[in-house]
Amino acid sequence: MARYGMAIISSGLTLIICLFLNQTVSGNLPLTLFIIPVVVSAWFGGLGPGTLATMLCGLAGEYFLTEPHFSPFSMDTADWERLTLFLATSGLLNWLILMMRAARQEVEAKARDAIQRQIELEAQIAERERARAERERLIAELETERARLNAIIEHIPAGVILAEAPSGRIILGNPQVEQILGHPMIFSPDIESYRDWFAYDVNGRRVEGRESALARTLQGEVVTGQEILYHRGDGIKAWISVSGAPISDTSGAIVGGVVLVTDIDEEKRASEALREADRRKNEFLAILAHELRNPLAPISNAIQILTLRGDDPTLVAQTKEVMERQVHQMSRMVDDLLEVSRISRGKISLQMTPLDLAEVVATAVETSRPLVEAHRHTLTVSLPERPAHIKADGARLAQVLSNLLNNAAKYTEDGGRIDLIVEQAQGEAVIRVRDNGIGIAPERLPSVFDMFEQIEGAADRSHGGLGIGLTLARRLVEMHGGKIEAHSAGLGKGCEFLTRLPMLAQPATEPTLARAEEFPAPSASGPRRVLVVDDNVDSAESLAVLLRLYGHDVRLAHDGEAALEEARSFRPEVMFLDLGLPKMDGYEVARRLRLEPVMGGMTLVAMTGYGQEEERRRTREAGFHSHLVKPVDFDMLQELLSSLPANQSRNRQGRGKAS
Repeated sequence: MARYGMAIISSGLTLIICLFLNQTVSGNLPLTLFIIPVVVSAWFGGLGPGTLATMLCGLAGEYFLTEPHFSPFSMDTADWERLTLFLATSGLLNWLILMMRAARQEVEAKARDAIQRQIELEAQIAERERARAERERLIAELETERARLNAIIEHIPAGVILAEAPSGRIILGNPQVEQILGHPMIFSPDIESYRDWFAYDVNGRRVEGRESALARTLQGEVVTGQEILYHRGDGIKAWISVSGAPISDTSGAIVGGVVLVTDIDEEKRASEALREADRRKNEFLAILAHELRNPLAPISNAIQILTLRGDDPTLVAQTKEVMERQVHQMSRMVDDLLEVSRISRGKISLQMTPLDLAEVVATAVETSRPLVEAHRHTLTVSLPERPAHIKADGARLAQVLSNLLNNAAKYTEDGGRIDLIVEQAQGEAVIRVRDNGIGIAPERLPSVFDMFEQIEGAADRSHGGLGIGLTLARRLVEMHGGKIEAHSAGLGKGCEFLTRLPMLAQPATEPTLARAEEFPAPSASGPRRVLVVDDNVDSAESLAVLLRLYGHDVRLAHDGEAALEEARSFRPEVMFLDLGLPKMDGYEVARRLRLEPVMGGMTLVAMTGYGQEEERRRTREAGFHSHLVKPVDFDMLQELLSSLPANQSRNRQGRGKAS
């Protein structure tokens, strides 16, 4: 309706303008002015409004503008021609404008279609670009993840094996697999080929191909920590741990399996070694209990004998010898335990001096001779023509050789043969201790120097001892920069212990053995005033009884404070002072006594169960003259007492000397 209203309005406006012009212009106005509303109506409204404008303008022009005015029936031929021409022209214009509008609409439609296609194409191009960028991003992420996975597989401290399902073909194995298994990777084509991998379970049963962890993962099973004894390509049997899991796709179907192979050989053998050490420890404790009870039994019997027949001198003498031997045996065992403990903790220091190895051999032979002769062995010592000069702690090295000789004597049947041979080879002194005794089983040779290890013969008989002598020997030899080895052809075929020590480049001018601790030469004898301080009442009283039997005047104290009071009142010439006392330890008692001038002539003797070098140093610093280790040989005690001068006001001679 708006289009037709526009035709009517434009036609009316044109008519008004023409009427206005008609009054000012003489003659008839041309109908050309009415072409304007026709064109406008046709252009903006289309054919209908154009046609309406043509009819309205033609009729209105002739009716209002043709003279005579307002008389439609008074037109002449010229008027009709003019009207016909107007109508024809207006119709033609309407048609032309219609064609133009159609062409324009068609062009606009095509243009819109082209624009739409362009927009769609651009959207497709943009979508393709986004898809390409997303694809490139995903490819980059995939490559990154693949690189990460490869880095993990290549550097993980375990072997990784990957197989595809269902065939079982192995498609991947990292270098660690070859290192752990000791041979190149075997890319088995199927599960049956897994039998080429030589594996045994903890019970020693062969693990077949389909029983392997990898084959089980391909069946959907998760394997955790399966321990396997694997026969490596280099001939070594090693323990490995295998864990595995199946690989599934998004639908849940199993497409492969992966296993992780870990080398646990060291951990497994360390665990077995710990169990073995624990077993030996338990055996040692049982042996220790046995060895300690052995001397306790005759000591207990001796006490009963002395109780019943203490008035029989002959029986008392025999009993005394028995008790002395058993006490010496117990002391030796305790000393061996302390020695091993001190060496293990690095608490021992060697007194290294240049010396002739022959002197060490002589000392060791002299020490072991009683045991060798008791078993009626033949001992042969062979020394080189030229002296073998070494730098060593003579006492410790003699202890090593004595231990080896004692072992040979104990583990050789009575009447056997023992050879001690010293040789020189390539700048080393080589010491061989060889016997024809019970020998050592080949499987026991690697552990013969281990702590608590006992050498047993074919009859599995015990020869006494705690099983620490060879351990002590090895550690002392190693502290000298040497090596010690054990050789044996088997049980019943004897054995040989070979010790190698570095020799000095040039012979020493004054080779000497490390001098043993000694007491001053006796200068006087007679009864002494003696104070015994020990919190062990039985130990203190038994020592007091012995001292009184030899005529000495003895007083007792059982703690640090009582020791000070007794010393000030009694003024002893000699004080035997325990270190671990209640109320005040022996070190503090000694320091306080040394601050009192009236006590300057008293000889202070530490008597304790601690014999380490650190304890001896502390007693010297505290002012003790001597350091005795319990149980004390009473003959040594008598020698100490007899060495003291008769004059109480003597100078504090011998201070710092340990016994």
